[in-house]
Amino acid sequence: GVDGFRLDIINSIFEEVDVRKNKRLFHPYRYNLNHPDTLQFVKDLRKIMDEFSDPERFLVGEVVGVGSKPLIKNYYGEVVSPAKTNGLHLAFHPQTMRVGFSAKAYHRLFKQLEVDYTEPYIPTLLSTNHDTFRRISRLGNDVRKAKVSAVFQLTARGIPFVYYGEEIGMIQDSIPLKSAQDPMAQKFLWIPQWVMELTKKLVCETLNRDEVRTPMQWDASPNAGFSEEGVRTWLPVTKGYEKINVAHETSDQESLLICYKRLLRLRSEHPALNSGVFALLNVKNAPKSLLAYERGFNLREQSENMQCFLNFSKKSIQCQAPRALERVLFSTHQDTSPIQGTAINLAPFEAMILK
Repeated sequence: GVDGFRLDIINSIFEEVDVRKNKRLFHPYRYNLNHPDTLQFVKDLRKIMDEFSDPERFLVGEVVGVGSKPLIKNYYGEVVSPAKTNGLHLAFHPQTMRVGFSAKAYHRLFKQLEVDYTEPYIPTLLSTNHDTFRRISRLGNDVRKAKVSAVFQLTARGIPFVYYGEEIGMIQDSIPLKSAQDPMAQKFLWIPQWVMELTKKLVCETLNRDEVRTPMQWDASPNAGFSEEGVRTWLPVTKGYEKINVAHETSDQESLLICYKRLLRLRSEHPALNSGVFALLNVKNAPKSLLAYERGFNLREQSENMQCFLNFSKKSIQCQAPRALERVLFSTHQDTSPIQGTAINLAPFEAMILK
């Protein structure tokens, strides 16, 4: 059966009759995006989804070309009950994909999301998608940084969306424009390849979306286990797949894949992480590289609180927890003893969950 629908560029369903008046430079999408009829269409879809309850059905939409963040929220509809809106269940938030790797950037991002998306609105947490640069390559292909990023994505308040390959650290490929299968990339064949490579290095963006759509890397066999040996895949397998693959990382307890599995297991088991409230923590005398927040859940007889500490620095840091903590539930460094009373010690690029 169908659990729900992922709605691609949902805000372009309806357009004005004057769509040809779009001005490419200043108002390129004025007449064909965010039409009032589209917002009504979203609500009509939600009514149909709500007719199914065993199980419930789900809508998530991609809203593109939006210069104003409140427009994305409009696609959630209006609040009709303490736990429900009458539009999409979720819409993607592109700013979560491009957040800089620093405690300050993440603090600013989620402080704003908590203001804009109070209950029953829920933000989405993305690392990348099929149109943008792979997250780990934005982070210099550093697995330690990718683990810190994953901890935030899977423990903050919101619904995480993990693009295929992110869980094993698939890197951004480099495919010449002249070899592109991507129709958008084929429009830019006039751009010299060296300009494309320079742009990727400077801003971590590319016009060739093929580079983030290469075959999934399952093992070290030819074609990475995606296709049989001798088959020419639609897009080439990314170099380095011999070690960056599911089979290899499954046997390595320090791998990025195992990190994701441990986090997902914790998120599934603990209501504080999958349903709880979120609060940024004010840690006294904390270094600038520290991001700390608390997740709490209290319903009937079930109650739990967890604190997350993320070190965005290449240096070890120490801080004081706001309250006494019993034990480490998770750390990106598996062999660690970070708690000394209320003092917490974090290794370079270490993230942990304490209870």
